Amino acid sequence: MSLPAIDGGRVRLRERRKGKTRKGRRRFSPRWRELYKARIDAMLAPFREKKIPVVWVGLPSVRGPKSTSDMQYLNELYRGRAEKAGIIYIDTWDGFV
Repeated sequence: MSLPAIDGGRVRLRERRKGKTRKGRRRFSPRWRELYKARIDAMLAPFREKKIPVVWVGLPSVRGPKSTSDMQYLNELYRGRAEKAGIIYIDTWDGFV
């Protein structure tokens, strides 16, 4: 019996505060969104190929309206990619607000 892999999204808070990634792309721009979705898909691919069960736990709420908005945006991306990959996504948001 194999145990599920559990992963959650990671946000580089320093980049989020600057509004740009290390490569200078505007955070949350349409181009950034497409590149980030591809990164998520690439991260999930090895699990799918080896048929390893995955449970994706969403980001919790954080303090401040901008940070809250960013976390909600990222959770939408994570949920969508998880559903597309056929893995379980656990929304923790309501448990924290």
